Amino acid sequence: MKKISKISALVIIFALFLPILLAPIQAQAAVQKDQLQYYLFYNQKTNEAQFLVTNPTKNKVNLQFPSGKDFDLEIKKNNQVIWKASEGKFYTQALRNEKLNPGQAKFFKIELPKLTNGKYDLYAYFEGSPTRSNPAASLNITVSNGIEDPLKYSLWYDKDANKAYLLLQNTGVNYTKLSFPNAKEFDFQLINNKGKSIWKYSDGLFYGQALKTEWLAPGKTKLYSAELPKNFSGQYTLKAYFNGINGLEIPAASIKVSLDKIITKNSLSFSAWYSTQTKPKLVFSAENTSNQVMKFQLPTSQIVEVIVRGNNGFVWKFSEGIKFAQSPYTRELYPKSPYYSFIYLPELPKGNYKAEIYYLGYSKTTPAVKTNFSI
Repeated sequence: MKKISKISALVIIFALFLPILLAPIQAQAAVQKDQLQYYLFYNQKTNEAQFLVTNPTKNKVNLQFPSGKDFDLEIKKNNQVIWKASEGKFYTQALRNEKLNPGQAKFFKIELPKLTNGKYDLYAYFEGSPTRSNPAASLNITVSNGIEDPLKYSLWYDKDANKAYLLLQNTGVNYTKLSFPNAKEFDFQLINNKGKSIWKYSDGLFYGQALKTEWLAPGKTKLYSAELPKNFSGQYTLKAYFNGINGLEIPAASIKVSLDKIITKNSLSFSAWYSTQTKPKLVFSAENTSNQVMKFQLPTSQIVEVIVRGNNGFVWKFSEGIKFAQSPYTRELYPKSPYYSFIYLPELPKGNYKAEIYYLGYSKTTPAVKTNFSI
């Protein structure tokens, strides 16, 4: 009986494989993780991805799904996600438990959006696995029968104006149809030297959801621009995206840029005072008085530094003896939404004291504010 069930399982898997094997496909070698074996295929003729999950062991494998979602699939171009199968879909949030018998399989067929010709990366995720947040399988594919992109993209940065510009030109001999899924036509993004996104132009913006179509004549251009944040300094990668080719956000171009911080104290308001309520402490506030969100990139999780000096020779530094997370940290300061910090003081001897408080997103060398107090 066991032999029959094994043969049946193999027949089922073969039946799943057969249409794949007969089609022009690109495939990944089997990957084994968490007692399961994964296969990922791309059928160029039908523009479909096929994701197969099998149990190659002799034991039942317990599967736990945190929601109604069984799998997910990402498409990346130039290491940027341009499409996700689960995007815009709603799943029940009930926990599900299933068992996958020896030789059994789960098969998923995913219709992909129409892509422009070029190279892409597919990443498949299986939600029943304990390592569901990591790709179960990946595949590099080449699309040769997709959409021809006749647009030429140029990206540059004007340091004096602190602006990024994206120029696109129709280099073809025919009118090019541009179709946007909503009012968002382009985007800019800054990536730090750790490969982490620290700013995106579209963050916090709201776009009308009406579909938009236009035609770009041969030789004609479209120019987009956006001011970059004023509170970053250092070397970054600037990336530009265009949303008009089949409604996908395609990475159009990228360049290296050098930014200098342009924050002035006129855009920030600082205050500090000494308080004995509950415990002796310094209260510090920083308020963004502009009408734009400010982002400060800090090398660690430390946001403020405080140095207290007394006329009795006593000196105390807030950061001494404290371990801060050493990964880069981005702090956002919203307009008219003050940031407060409570710095609890050690037991101080009697005397007159002066406290210098540094807001590290503003300056490491110039105190944001000073305050005097007595014990």
